[in-house]
Amino acid sequence: MNLSESYRKRLQELAGINSDCNNIKITDEMIKELESFKDFDSFIKRGGFSTEILDKAAFGFSAEDIKTLMPEQLNIRWFDDYENVVWEQKNSKLTPEKWARKINIKDPIEVSFMGGKFYIEDGHHRYYAAKILNKPLNVELEIKDRPIDVIAPNMKYEDFLKCVFNRIKK
Repeated sequence: MNLSESYRKRLQELAGINSDCNNIKITDEMIKELESFKDFDSFIKRGGFSTEILDKAAFGFSAEDIKTLMPEQLNIRWFDDYENVVWEQKNSKLTPEKWARKINIKDPIEVSFMGGKFYIEDGHHRYYAAKILNKPLNVELEIKDRPIDVIAPNMKYEDFLKCVFNRIKK
């Protein structure tokens, strides 16, 4: 790299422009959220983009978007809890269907999203009953993955914000 290339690269870094920046997909929601900000300082003081906008840009959904999931979309995180429920059902002297119908599957289960998968945190009885009955489950979702790691894996958060702000506003 010669001196002029090095200088140009440093100027781009200072301006928040680099090849990583140019590869970030900017969503309509990002553009809309930035409309009310005239300068980067007011945007950063507000905290940048909302969690919902970042989650949608990274994963295609936010925690508020997912209210139900089918049992086959869920993964077991705590196998001991799940195995206890299976044991309980098998030792109940009821058929799986009769046992499952005794469980109130209307109450939401707690689900986390990590590593691109949905995991049951709490609600193994309801999950197992819904699995037997092939019914959807109401869920309370917490996204544990960091959206910036997906959207801009090689950038710091503030650099990402600066990059997107400059691209939208210019």
